Amino acid sequence: MIKYALDRDADIYVKLGTLYKDAGRKRDAIRVLAKGSRILPTNPNIYRLYREVREGG
Repeated sequence: MIKYALDRDADIYVKLGTLYKDAGRKRDAIRVLAKGSRILPTNPNIYRLYREVREGG
């Protein structure tokens, strides 16, 4: 979904990041959330989850 609609909806990044985090794929979660935060820098949900994953939460 991100490949085709990368700047359309912030929830895509949050949901995919959450799925990766819950599956133990921290590196993938960070990658997706970093991209989301670059494209949508004012979105608090992306930023919050990105910080949580990076801090090991």
